[in-house]
Amino acid sequence: MMNLTKAVIKKFDGSSLFELEIPLKNISKFNKKYLLVIILETESFIKITIYPIAKKRIIKLSLSDFKIIQRELDMFSEELQDFPIIHSSGLISIGPNSAFECYINLSLTDEKYQDLKILLDKNKSKFNDIKIEEISIDDKQ
Repeated sequence: MMNLTKAVIKKFDGSSLFELEIPLKNISKFNKKYLLVIILETESFIKITIYPIAKKRIIKLSLSDFKIIQRELDMFSEELQDFPIIHSSGLISIGPNSAFECYINLSLTDEKYQDLKILLDKNKSKFNDIKIEEISIDDKQ
């Protein structure tokens, strides 16, 4: 039987920094220079997802405080698929409103970023809060 995942139990000493040894022996097959590390923390778990990427900078798009109108959301999702999405949180319901977050393999200086801005401007009335931030490598590493 093939194992899809690995598990280890570590003692937690209460420190705010917890180091993990993550074997990345197969990372070279991706032929990428950087790792995008996405951390999701909830009250009951922490999920870490690692994506090998080729760029030093990518965009994080956050949409929040909107009500779901399925037809409009489907149209927006279809148009968003024209962009190189690395990771998506999916649609999250928070009370009567919703939130969505994705990481896109673009930087603020890429030509295609202007197309993303046009899409967001066209749809800005549907979302109360749109945030675009550029995630970049910590050059101090």
